Amino acid sequence: QAITQLLHSMIGTPLSALHAAMGRFRTDDPELFDSFRTVEGGYRQLLALDVAADVDVDWPGQLAAHLPALGGEYAIAFSFVHPDDPMSRPERVLAHLILDDLANNAAKSGAKRCDIVLERTDGGFIATVTDDGRPIADGQWLREGGGLQRLEKSLVDRGGGIKYDDKGSDGLKHVTVHWNSAPVGDGDAADDPGVG
Repeated sequence: QAITQLLHSMIGTPLSALHAAMGRFRTDDPELFDSFRTVEGGYRQLLALDVAADVDVDWPGQLAAHLPALGGEYAIAFSFVHPDDPMSRPERVLAHLILDDLANNAAKSGAKRCDIVLERTDGGFIATVTDDGRPIADGQWLREGGGLQRLEKSLVDRGGGIKYDDKGSDGLKHVTVHWNSAPVGDGDAADDPGVG
């Protein structure tokens, strides 16, 4: 607690200011923006240790620590189902970026509930994000330069894709993404202690 209190007081405010500044680079330099989000996620993960010392610092620690904070900020309840078995570092990083983007989109759409399910398939992963927020406005889905278009490019690069359905029989909107596993040897091993 002593460490996390110092971390919050010394880094929290500058990091918030940097977040606002980094937002301007989301389109111009998406890799820089994603790298910043990884740092920001690690900060949130460390703060989460203050109240839950057994938070897994590996997968899905970073994302799992962010969802309650996002829920508190936007008054949205998240559920998160995910594989417990080890994931390689490239898979953890990609899964975090994808699910974090979709969770933020759900929160900003005014949703009160968002359910995230990540499953392993024979050749990769499939994730479904369901929420009760506002439908994505016409012209906003995969708009040029938008975050979803950037997300789609990352998925297509891995043999995957993204689709959206706001006309489900349950009255909720559903975003489904899928991607193929990275080839063996592509990136760090599954036990690498890197980003969760």
